[in-house]
Amino acid sequence: MRKIILILFVIVAAINLTSQIIENADLAFYSKPFLMPLLMIYFAVSSTEKSSLLNFGLLALLFSWIGDVVLMFQDRGELYFMMGLGSFLVAHLVYIYTYKKARWKNEENSLLPTQRIRYVFILVLAGCGLVYVLLPKLGDLMVPVIIYASVIVAMAIFALNRFGYTSQSSFGFVFFGAVLFMMSDSILAINKFMEPLPIAGFWIMLTYILAQFTIVRGLLLHKKRVPTF
Repeated sequence: MRKIILILFVIVAAINLTSQIIENADLAFYSKPFLMPLLMIYFAVSSTEKSSLLNFGLLALLFSWIGDVVLMFQDRGELYFMMGLGSFLVAHLVYIYTYKKARWKNEENSLLPTQRIRYVFILVLAGCGLVYVLLPKLGDLMVPVIIYASVIVAMAIFALNRFGYTSQSSFGFVFFGAVLFMMSDSILAINKFMEPLPIAGFWIMLTYILAQFTIVRGLLLHKKRVPTF
């Protein structure tokens, strides 16, 4: 069952990415809504136990799916973009809570303070740099975009803070996914507010799909030493 769902997810992802390259709007429109539900099913059937980790992960994917669907209609008005942005903001907040809880307790192999500061600074700098570049183009959306950018940077920082508090594979997948999520949203923002990018849809969806899958994969690889849920 798990392999079948994963194969279906890969097929739908390939269809959506291909549609972005060949600029087939209908194919992209009808394939996108199936991505997150398939990933949710994959997450559920792959989890070895029914826990809050699974529940909160599914909740984050659910809000991501709502954001996906709403943003499909953003050309009809700014309200759709705002609702989509809000849905993904909630998804990131749920991911933050999930990362905070999906940790071992009393572990001593975490990042040194200087290392933590260095990596956090890079993430914050990337987020602030993007917002600074976009500011002249944001208009009335300045405050919502700044709030959203702050939350997604925080999501990546919480993913970083799992280092040493989970297995290396779980940390690596989740943190890589968080960074990819930042990249996806950065490409989307530049394409929307600054200037259209070549095959922007492909790069946005590629980084987004990989981000969600690697986060799910990383959460599945987390093995708790001390129950946290």
